[in-house]
Amino acid sequence: MKKTFKFTLSLLIILFISFSPASTYAQKFNLVPISSNNESMKDMKQQLQFFRFNRNYDNILSKEQPQPTEQRLQSETRSIQSQLPPPKESLSEFEQYISETIDITEEEFKILQKYKIFFVQTIQPAPYGMIKVPVRITRKPEFEKERMQQKDEILVNAGFLVGVEEEISTAFKIMGIKSPLTVTTGIRQFGYDLFRDPSSLFRPDINVPVGPGYVLGPGDEVRITVWGKIEGSWNVTVNRDGSISLPKIGVIGVSGLTFQEFKNILNKEFLKYYTGFEMNVSMGALRSISVYIVGNALKPGAYTISSLSTLVSALFKAGGPGKNGTMRDIQLKRNGQTIMHFDMYDFLLTGDKSKDIRLMPEDVIFIPPVGHQAAIAGSVINPAIYELKEETSVSKLIEIAGGLSDIAFKGRIQITRIIDKSRQTVFESNLDKIKDKDIILQSGDIVKVFQVVQDKKVVWLTGAVNKAGEYGFSKGLTVKDLITMAGGLKFYAYTKEAELTRIHISNEGPKTEKIIIALDKVLEESSGSTILLKENDYLFIRTIPNWKFYQIVFIDGEVNFPGAYIIKKGEKLSSLIERAGGYTDKAYIRGA
Repeated sequence: MKKTFKFTLSLLIILFISFSPASTYAQKFNLVPISSNNESMKDMKQQLQFFRFNRNYDNILSKEQPQPTEQRLQSETRSIQSQLPPPKESLSEFEQYISETIDITEEEFKILQKYKIFFVQTIQPAPYGMIKVPVRITRKPEFEKERMQQKDEILVNAGFLVGVEEEISTAFKIMGIKSPLTVTTGIRQFGYDLFRDPSSLFRPDINVPVGPGYVLGPGDEVRITVWGKIEGSWNVTVNRDGSISLPKIGVIGVSGLTFQEFKNILNKEFLKYYTGFEMNVSMGALRSISVYIVGNALKPGAYTISSLSTLVSALFKAGGPGKNGTMRDIQLKRNGQTIMHFDMYDFLLTGDKSKDIRLMPEDVIFIPPVGHQAAIAGSVINPAIYELKEETSVSKLIEIAGGLSDIAFKGRIQITRIIDKSRQTVFESNLDKIKDKDIILQSGDIVKVFQVVQDKKVVWLTGAVNKAGEYGFSKGLTVKDLITMAGGLKFYAYTKEAELTRIHISNEGPKTEKIIIALDKVLEESSGSTILLKENDYLFIRTIPNWKFYQIVFIDGEVNFPGAYIIKKGEKLSSLIERAGGYTDKAYIRGA
């Protein structure tokens, strides 16, 4: 019974996925997720080229990436060397909100397919150097169930458009698609990824000198060497009482002393019994200490760490603050008192580690909830979601983000804010006016710094030409000029006609016009037939029908000329035998 139920449930899930709106669109437009197996970056780039120009998606299979192993903390005695990378963390609420969906029509979607932008349904990250823009397709009701809802339009979450940011922005601009949020795609909370990267797991170097300020405690090993009138060498460990014992010297209490204080006291004790000697004191094996990391840490708990560990190194072991934890007010508590407030931004933005003090046994690191946050996106050095520690102006946030990039357009900076439960633009002007007003940001604000408008004028040429692709457009460019720049036609090009697709933008949206041109006349020197191209034209050179429809067959045995022969469509066996010189005298015709 259980097996029957599981099989039925699995079948229902498969049917649901097969008939979901996104799946319907994948089938309708012949699109499937991009391959996500563990390929090298070189193979990925080749695969993208395959997607862009061939549009053959049918045999590309989607495989899930193996998820990073999650490791649960089990005891206070686990060493930092055995700790696995922290689990991958989901997007925060702000991160999810800021990557909003772009609505496009079916007609716009078909036009996008013709350019260097492709559609995928996978949730895998975009390839290096590209972005993913979530899209919804608006269409008229098609199915009976949809018509019963009495809606003029149906919204379908259809997946993602993937491409270079400039190409997507240019395509949207050509078609008049309003997409102010493409500038915020992929924005994440600042600093948190540092703790999630497995290669950045911090391991304190236990071989470095401890320094004069190191505080001794039970479990520390001390190495003492004396030479001169007396010679001797002792390796002693601080016992649980916090003391050490030496021959003739006796018992010395050392717990709580700094390393320098201990050396001074030890020298005085030896002078009571000996003269004319030199002494060297060093630390051997160091003790471990227990600390607690609580609050909004990614992996809160009790940790056993080296006595050389600092606040920052302990945070690395716990995976850092979670997405709901602050980076700007991490508190260190000792003996029931808060002895320090640590701002991780000082370390991340300026490299200031002066407040990263060494931990003591039973210290508590407390991570409060994250404070107010604002996002800055677009043409800045480090676009991200930043935590606001105090009153922060727009110009200060730009400074925190590393300043404007070289392609930033200072004439347009936009600030949006949630007012009356909806997001509204509260300010949009040039940077100088924003600095003059010194606008103070509020929690949830999004600052968008737009880039210099790149009015890229291009045309596209595909099909049976030697070098298909994108070409720069200039006034007076003709069809013949474009084909010449592409190195001419392939030998199998269909020269009687070619298809020119032209995009017209109106208030009703983009529309395409198909123009059939007599290609042979256009290419003739003396014809006088000249066709001027327009910006964003798409010229497709067809191939001769059935030009590849030939086959190579092999005939062997008792024929006069055995070998490989090219046959045409519809050719009969008798014709082939005749071309092979007919049968030999030894041929057994009935046994062929």
